[in-house]
Amino acid sequence: MRLAIVLAIAAAAAAQTPAPAGGWVTGRFIDADTGQPIPNYSPDGPDVYVKADGEGRFRVGSLPPGPQLVRFAGWPSWVSAWVTVAAGEETGGLEIRVRQNGRISGHVTDENKDPIPDMHVCAMVREYMGGGLYTYPWQCVTSDDRGEYRLDRVLAGRVTYLLAEKPRSDSSVPQNPDLRAPAYQTTYYPNTATSDGASPVILRSGEVRDHMDIQVRRSPQYCVEAIATNNGAPSSLSIKLTDEGAATSNMIPGSSSSGPARASSGPDGKVRLCGLFPGQFRLAAFTSGMNPTAFGATSFTVDKEDVRGIRVNAVPPTPLQGETVWDAPDPLSVVSISARTVTNDALMAQREHPGPQGQFTLSLFPSLDYVLEPTLAASAGAYVKDLACGGQSVLHRWLRPGAAAGDARLRIALANDGGFVAVASTQQNGAVAGNTTFLILPESAAIEGVLADAMVVGHTGPSGDFKSPVLPPGKYYVLATYDLVDKSPETIAAIVRAKGHAKEVEVAPRATAAVTVEPVAIFERP
Repeated sequence: MRLAIVLAIAAAAAAQTPAPAGGWVTGRFIDADTGQPIPNYSPDGPDVYVKADGEGRFRVGSLPPGPQLVRFAGWPSWVSAWVTVAAGEETGGLEIRVRQNGRISGHVTDENKDPIPDMHVCAMVREYMGGGLYTYPWQCVTSDDRGEYRLDRVLAGRVTYLLAEKPRSDSSVPQNPDLRAPAYQTTYYPNTATSDGASPVILRSGEVRDHMDIQVRRSPQYCVEAIATNNGAPSSLSIKLTDEGAATSNMIPGSSSSGPARASSGPDGKVRLCGLFPGQFRLAAFTSGMNPTAFGATSFTVDKEDVRGIRVNAVPPTPLQGETVWDAPDPLSVVSISARTVTNDALMAQREHPGPQGQFTLSLFPSLDYVLEPTLAASAGAYVKDLACGGQSVLHRWLRPGAAAGDARLRIALANDGGFVAVASTQQNGAVAGNTTFLILPESAAIEGVLADAMVVGHTGPSGDFKSPVLPPGKYYVLATYDLVDKSPETIAAIVRAKGHAKEVEVAPRATAAVTVEPVAIFERP
């Protein structure tokens, strides 16, 4: 009883003890490209509300004492930095590096310079995902009745392609071709029908670029009549129509609204879509929902007349058998693997948990490309050594199940002899370089797409220290930088060029390799 009373008194005293006084943090918003302060900068939808003054300086508080991650909501992602807050005091010198979005505007016109309203104009960007190059629309807008468009959130520092396309028409288009309005060819800036001929656009941080006019070619309008079946039986299915000439190799349509966003076949499986022009197209049919139970696609060519008699059959996924194999058993580890498609015909993903060691099955559509992502919640030293299908490694690479030879199986090879890299970042004078980004690059990742997937990216706090997750034994290159890092082809190419400034380190089994590096600039400054 006495003990309970003493504890109660202690708890009451603790409850009455005032919390330590908060502190303040001051700093500046710095342009990531020029290194200059950004006057009057205010982050979008801030997590911490703040607006810089005319010299880019800001002040936030009151923050709890101790190490704090100061975050500001930016676009496209959070911008943040670590700082050690002192109770009742002001901590200065914090620099938040920001790359401001750019803006592009212009007109969409035909060959006669007549404006085209209701054209979807998209800023297309590229990024490595799972070892392959993925193209997707970053922002899309619709031209107004004067053919004008304006993209306000163009990613600065990234190669961007501008694409204009007309949404596909439905069955209300007249049967008589002579009564139809013209179709408009899908067009990349400034006036090409294919991505190969598109002109890349790169904006500096905060740059505004006007008069980016896109000239679209008119064409007689054609239609396609098709029957969609589900495992051979006519069925009502979701339909996606893609212009293959404007699409990337992994069948990503020109924009997220390419074709009818949610067209569907009738109960008899019939569907009629118009707005087509001479070229190669792809028709996909699938059951609705985030995880379709059936999918199918077929390609066809439009010449100088409507296309009829097309059939597209959606089929269930086929099983891909797999197994997990350890170099040395580790019963404490839990393995899982997810499979995601890299096409936006539909959003499809699944996850399996095969356990420490054993058999599992993934249900995948043979005609689609997948990114396989094995993960391991494990004891220290455990890592994924390889991922193979049909004897070919697909670790950091895309997998198309239908292309695997014979009775292919998926094999996850696991090991538990991994090591670590402990990194310290310092300036030339030996002072701590806090809030840097670390890149740990495997020597074995010689291909840029594989490097983008295999590299380890970490961020230090005020102390400038970082310890990696588990790494397979081998040689690595370590870089520290203040630059903003993403997985775009231009960033990965810059990282490869900067490897000459990296420190080499050898990770031994079950050991930690220590390395000290100085921050370097990955990108060339204007």
